[in-house]
Amino acid sequence: MRRRLRWMGDRMGVAALLLLQLASAARLNVSGRAITYDGRPHLLRGGTLTLAIGPLVSCERAWLNTLALVSLSLAVAYSPVPIGNEPSATRTADFFGAESAPIYERDLPRMAAIGVNAVRIYSFEAARAPHTGFFDACLQHNISVIGSFALSASQYDLRTAIGVAQAEVDLRQQLEELRASGGHDAVVMWLVGNEINLPSAGFICDTSSTAGSSTALLGGNNTACQFDGTGLPQLVAAIDRLCGAVRSFGLLCSTPLAEYPLPASYNASAHASMEGATRWFYELDPLMSNIDVWTANVYRPGDFGDWFFAARARTAKPVLVTEYGVDAFDSGWGE
Repeated sequence: MRRRLRWMGDRMGVAALLLLQLASAARLNVSGRAITYDGRPHLLRGGTLTLAIGPLVSCERAWLNTLALVSLSLAVAYSPVPIGNEPSATRTADFFGAESAPIYERDLPRMAAIGVNAVRIYSFEAARAPHTGFFDACLQHNISVIGSFALSASQYDLRTAIGVAQAEVDLRQQLEELRASGGHDAVVMWLVGNEINLPSAGFICDTSSTAGSSTALLGGNNTACQFDGTGLPQLVAAIDRLCGAVRSFGLLCSTPLAEYPLPASYNASAHASMEGATRWFYELDPLMSNIDVWTANVYRPGDFGDWFFAARARTAKPVLVTEYGVDAFDSGWGE
């Protein structure tokens, strides 16, 4: 099993955003393969760990500056776990309310100083609203915000009309905060869920040969899924509907996918040689009209190989890498 890391503990992960096609930028829009922002060329820049558990020490800052110089098409996946908190217990926590101002007011200027101009946020909780102070601080430092709606299989049964409708109600409630503030120029995109195509997410996996329900063995645990491969069109229809809700607020929408095979039980196209997230792009493109940008979390040893060439060949939409990284202290790849 591959080891992937987005959080700090005894391991170090790198999480960042990497644009396949770069063009234009202020409110994001899409024109063919190009992402545009106020009609001007815009490059997402930066690179960091998903930490902020304390002041950035010199070695971390030097690493960040080096990364920013090596690749100018990176942006930060920002999950600022406070000192003393357990990362695994707070990975989707909201640290962007007023009480967390000392954290983000410390971090944002440092990010901007090394060229970061966008952050991906994993969770905004209604109970922590308003988040206007965080949005204002990002805008002050010319940092765009890519927000997220946490889509949980334990909370939303997307096999049912009621489950899909409840997810949409909760998503709209989350986004109403932006509308109540008259919209916020710092916020440019909203993501629906994260890695919904992994069996561990509980949405979709192949039917087990030894069980009557859809199950998959991942990480030593049997994880029940709402759909097997034959239900993929129903699942993506639900995600597409949620993205339609996001777009009604004037934001771009996507759902980050993992580098994981399509379920064998899905009656896919004949292009069986395609692998990973780019295969999902190819298969789902005709099914999801409300996806503006395809996004993927890509964890590969060494380098990206031909990943970007494959992505370009399999979709006409822009492609954004919403996470990538290496497990620097505890690599399961042996490299």
